[in-house]
Amino acid sequence: MVFGNPLDDGAVVGANLPADSEITILQIPVSAGDINEVTLAANDDWTEANNISYNTIIAGVDRTGSIALPAEPVPAVFFVSEGGAGTMDGSTEANAAATINDVIGMTAAGDTVRVFSGNVVETADLTIPADVLVHALDGTTVDMGTNNITNEGHMTVEGTAGFVQGTGSTVSGAGTFEIIRSAVVATSAFNYVTSPIDQIDVQQVFGGSNVVYFDLANQTNGTFGWTYQTSGNLTNGRGYAVNGSILPAFAGDRHHVGTVNNGDMDIALDGTAYGFAYDGWNLIGNPYPSTVDMDAFITNNADVGSVTIYDEAGSAYVTYNSVNAAGVDMASGQGFFAFFDAAASGTASFTNADRGNGAGTILKTSSIATSVVTISDANGDSYPTYVAFTEAGSDDKDLNYQIGRASCRERV
Repeated sequence: MVFGNPLDDGAVVGANLPADSEITILQIPVSAGDINEVTLAANDDWTEANNISYNTIIAGVDRTGSIALPAEPVPAVFFVSEGGAGTMDGSTEANAAATINDVIGMTAAGDTVRVFSGNVVETADLTIPADVLVHALDGTTVDMGTNNITNEGHMTVEGTAGFVQGTGSTVSGAGTFEIIRSAVVATSAFNYVTSPIDQIDVQQVFGGSNVVYFDLANQTNGTFGWTYQTSGNLTNGRGYAVNGSILPAFAGDRHHVGTVNNGDMDIALDGTAYGFAYDGWNLIGNPYPSTVDMDAFITNNADVGSVTIYDEAGSAYVTYNSVNAAGVDMASGQGFFAFFDAAASGTASFTNADRGNGAGTILKTSSIATSVVTISDANGDSYPTYVAFTEAGSDDKDLNYQIGRASCRERV
C-alpha cells in the first residue's frame, strides 16, 4: 500500500507500507456515543473505481468501514411553453422558458426538456445534446421556422403534438426522433396511413399488423391490386392500409423512430390506363411529422386535382378539391387517395412551405358545408357528390374540380 504526501508544487511522494502494519493518517476527536462503522465518501476517480474497504480504530477498538460512492445526480427537467412564464428560467411550469434554446445549454446527460403548452417557435438553430430528451407533449408544437436542428439526443413528439420545419430548415445529427401516431386498435379495421420517419422498417413500426399498399399495375392479383408488405422499409410518401396489432397490450399508438422526413419530397403517381376499375387511384400520404395545408397542397400540385380520405367516423370516403379544401389540414401520417389519369406518370410534391402547426388526427374529417347530390344504383348503394358553383371553374374538364372520373360542369 502506498500513502501519498502532497508537496507545495502539487507532486506526490509515495511511502511504502509493509503488509499487516498500521499507520495513523487522520485523527478525529469523537464525543460520547457508540460508533460501530465509519463511511468515507469517495471524491476521486481511483477511489470510485476501486471502492476498497478499510479499517479504523475508534477509542482503541477496531472498527470496520467502507468507501461509499457519491450519490448519482438526479436528472433535471426543464419546462418550455409558448411565450414562457414567470422568471422564464425553465425551472418549473410556472417559470417556463419561451424556447428550447433558452434552456438546452443548461442540460446534462439524462436531463429532459418538456414542451408542455402551445406553439413554441425557435428563433435560432437548435442542437439537442447526446443523452438529452426533448419531449413535446400532446397538443403542443415545436416550430423550427427556417432554423436548422441538430439532434444528437432524442426527441419525442406525442400523438397530437407536431414538429414543423419551414423552408430551408435542415435536420442532422446521430440522435433519434420518436413520432407517435394513433390509429385503430381492432384487427378487423384498417387505417390509411404513411410514416413520418425516413425509410422505417415495416416490422419496427407495424409489427403484429397486416400492411398492404395499392399497386395499380397489379389489379388482377386477386385482391384488386392490394399487395402485402411483410419486410423491408416503407416507401416515403406511399400510403398503406394497416389494421390493429395482435401484439399484447397494443392500444393503438404507433411509435415511428428514426430520422424525420423533411424538405421537398416527390411521390410518383401512376396514371396508366390498365383497363381496370381502379385505374388512376393512387394511395399516398402526408410524410411529415406535422400537418399539411390541404388547399395549398392541391393548388401547388398540377397532377393532383383532389384528395380523398376515408372518414372513419362516417364510414365513408370524403373528397376534397379546390371547392372545399380551404382551411382543412391533412394530418401527419394521413394516407389518402389522389386521382390522376392525365398521363402515364405524374408527381405529387410535398414541401415544407405547406406544413402547418400541430399533428392532426388520422382518419377524422370535419363536416363540409356544401350541397350534396346522392346517386343510388340498382343495388341500393348510394354515392354522395358535393356540388358547388365557382367562377374559377369552366365548361371543360377541370382537374381541381372533379372527383375521379366523374365530370360535370362547375359553372352555370
